[in-house]
Amino acid sequence: MALAALAGAMGMSSTAWSESLTTFSFRNSLLSAEIIVTYGRNAAPVAVQQTSQTNMLSIFQLGGTSSGGTAVVQTGERNNASVYQTGEVTTANVLQIGDTNGSRILQVGDMNSAFLTQFGRFNRSTIFQFGR
Repeated sequence: MALAALAGAMGMSSTAWSESLTTFSFRNSLLSAEIIVTYGRNAAPVAVQQTSQTNMLSIFQLGGTSSGGTAVVQTGERNNASVYQTGEVTTANVLQIGDTNGSRILQVGDMNSAFLTQFGRFNRSTIFQFGR
């Protein structure tokens, strides 16, 4: 539900897609691990929701004019998200709700924006933004 609202606000679909997409995914009730790579001149948006006990996610978006944007929702006991984006315009939104949350966002572009929200006992995050 939270993912649909976040993705809708960003004008995204609820699944990952692009001109070119590579995905590794493993999910069960205890562990969710995903690696998503999108690239192309206009890379499409990526929206991911993980609800396992332990959630791990890496997203690489390599775009020309736009990285396409990313929306991530993780609601597990342990959450870990990494978002790496290049493009003229980069956008990342990450919401983590759990006991332990970790997030890394790296953006290289002309206009970078990141929104990170963490609710938990142990929260850590790093955001790097560089202009081209």
